Amino acid sequence: LNMKNLTFFNPMMAFLFTAVFSLKNIKQTSKKCCMPILQVSYIKQNEESDASDIFQKQIFICTNKWCKEKGSGSTLSSFVGLTPDEVSIRGVNCLGRCNKGPNLRIQQENGTWLEFNGVNSVQMVYKILTQVLEVEVNEIAALCLKLNFEGNSHLEKNEVDEAIKCYDKALKLNWKEQEGVLLVMRATAYLQRAYIHKKHVTSLLKKLTKEMPSLQNFETAFKISSSNLPGALILLDWLSNYCDEKDALYKYCKFTFGLYQLALMKAYKDSMDAIELLPDYAKCWLRVGDALAELRRFEEAADYYEVAID
Repeated sequence: LNMKNLTFFNPMMAFLFTAVFSLKNIKQTSKKCCMPILQVSYIKQNEESDASDIFQKQIFICTNKWCKEKGSGSTLSSFVGLTPDEVSIRGVNCLGRCNKGPNLRIQQENGTWLEFNGVNSVQMVYKILTQVLEVEVNEIAALCLKLNFEGNSHLEKNEVDEAIKCYDKALKLNWKEQEGVLLVMRATAYLQRAYIHKKHVTSLLKKLTKEMPSLQNFETAFKISSSNLPGALILLDWLSNYCDEKDALYKYCKFTFGLYQLALMKAYKDSMDAIELLPDYAKCWLRVGDALAELRRFEEAADYYEVAID
């Protein structure tokens, strides 16, 4: 059926014809994609198009305040990381329906516009690309990106160990295009772990010095007990137990300080490796500076900070 002829014959009939069949196609697509939580809520046919027109596939992602709070930044990054060059991606100010974000609109080759709501995971992005736009997406890249975002989410909640596990798994996938960013994020996690150990060491040192008797008090106690042998033995016994307790605490404090230094060295190594892959990414240089500053190598840290600023 020629759409141009139909439009000429009855514009209203042509509009209804297009809307009904577009809706039918979208319902079929939703069932095929198995995406019950992916909401398709907006349909529009390009008014100046006919059935023979071919449009560039385009994705418009809302980056306004409300969608950003719901994770549209990660949604945009997912599309950028997974979408082939044949599809155009743009961030836009607002698409409405803010309570249903993150929201995006897609123009298909036939000129039909679709709006998706609540697109807040890499899995949804992958399904939209492969099953709605029907473009090829590397599954390893999608998994790598998913693990990266999961790690970031753990890091924001200060769940450092879980974050590092996610970055480790992603790096083992050996997807070179994301390796640099993953190394920077793992370096950030190691720095955060170092700060936790540092806080613990500080607490242990305070505990070590708390209620420690002064040398003058010891001398006074021994003078008093020198004429009282049972009293002197009790004092020595107490002193022996006190030293044993403090010695165990000191060893634990020293062990924790070692963990602090180890985390810093791992952060330093990951950041240096990231610089090799992403020399123009300021965050790589910043993380090296942070690690060196904690290691009290201040002059070297300043050099890396200057590069990050430039």
